[in-house]
Amino acid sequence: MTSGRKLAIQEIPDLTAGALMQLMAQQPEAVLLIDVRYLDEYRVAHLPNANQVGFPALQKGNGIGQIKEFFDQQQRQCSQTPCQIVVYCTAGVRSARAVSLLRQAGLPAINLRGGLRAWESRYAPAKGIQVLAPAVLPAL
Repeated sequence: MTSGRKLAIQEIPDLTAGALMQLMAQQPEAVLLIDVRYLDEYRVAHLPNANQVGFPALQKGNGIGQIKEFFDQQQRQCSQTPCQIVVYCTAGVRSARAVSLLRQAGLPAINLRGGLRAWESRYAPAKGIQVLAPAVLPAL
């Protein structure tokens, strides 16, 4: 399910859009989605149930604390299954850097290979799975 790409010296674990979809279908409670794009980008479109924490906030350090809080909440909901933090951006570059920061902080983060573009190309609206804007997010 995961492979990896080199970024600097550290191995960055990642997964494909297909692997993410499978994980979300089988164990939705075990996936914490983090969108590290700017808020304006997030407002245009994002993955269902994603939390927005911009990459600049992660670089400054305060975003890591916010993600830790999200992760702690998610872990309480999935006591039987290990939770994974899946990080994405537009193409996978910012998110790979974010994964590196999160892993240095001790969090189990994985990069969505190819980012939102990979998701959109794999799950285009013609296939019935869309990238959602906040106004049309389904209620859980």
